[in-house]
Amino acid sequence: MNWTLLGLILTIVFFISTIVLSRRLAKKQKPAWAHNTAKVIGLGSDAPPELKMSFAGIPITNVYRTIFIFLNKGNETIPQANVTETIAVHFKGAQILREPTILATSRQANKVSVGQSTKDGDSVVTLEFLYLYHDDGVVVEVLHTESQHIRCSGNIMGTDKIDDMGQFVPPRSERLLLRFTEFIAVGSLTVVFIALALVRYKLGMGGRLLEYVTVGLGGLVVGSLFGGWEAIWHAIQSVKFPAWSIPKKQ
Repeated sequence: MNWTLLGLILTIVFFISTIVLSRRLAKKQKPAWAHNTAKVIGLGSDAPPELKMSFAGIPITNVYRTIFIFLNKGNETIPQANVTETIAVHFKGAQILREPTILATSRQANKVSVGQSTKDGDSVVTLEFLYLYHDDGVVVEVLHTESQHIRCSGNIMGTDKIDDMGQFVPPRSERLLLRFTEFIAVGSLTVVFIALALVRYKLGMGGRLLEYVTVGLGGLVVGSLFGGWEAIWHAIQSVKFPAWSIPKKQ
C-alpha cells in the first residue's frame, strides 16, 4: 500500500471538510424575502363601460392581494442599528389600497412595524424592527391594484444583498396525522389496484365488472399521484420557511 498517497488523499479530504464546515458554522447575517400575489377581483376587457368598481371610495379596475415574508436566514442577529437603508417592498405602478396588515411575526420582542409611503415613484411598504434572530421575521398582507413588478430593497451592514427566496409558500398547517392518513389511503388504493389488475389480466378472472372496477380504480390512483406531486412540491418549498410564518388570516 502506498502510505504516502493515502496520507495525501486524507490530508486533502480533511482540508476540504474543514473549509466546508468552517463556512457552514461561520456567523453571518442573511436577510431574505419571498412573496405570493393573487388577483382578488377585477374587471375584464369585455366589461361594459357602465360597470364601475371602487375600493373605499377609490375608483379601481382590479384588486390584488400580496403576502410577503421578510426574515433573517442567517445565524447572526440583525439589529436595527445595522439597517443603513430602510427595508422596503416596492409595488411598481400599483396603488396600495389600505394600510398593510401584519399577519404573523416570529416573536413580539422583535417589535416589527410596517408603514406605507412612496419611493422612486413606487408605492412601498416599509419595515422596521428591533432585532431579528435566526429565522425571525414578519409576514405582511398588502391589498393593491395591478403591479408591474414587486421587489424588495434596503441595505444592512455586513450583508451583500437581500436574498429573493422566490414564491412564499407557508408551511402547511394540517396535522401530521392527517397527512399520514392521506398517504396510507393512497398507498392502500395502489395496492388494491395492483391486486385487482393481477387477478383480472394475469389470471383472467372476474369478467367485465372487475375490469371496469380495475380501470376506474387505476384512474383514481393515477389522479391521486399526479395531484400528490403538487402537495410534495408544496411541502418541499415550505421547508424554507419557519413554522411561525403560517398566516393567521387564510
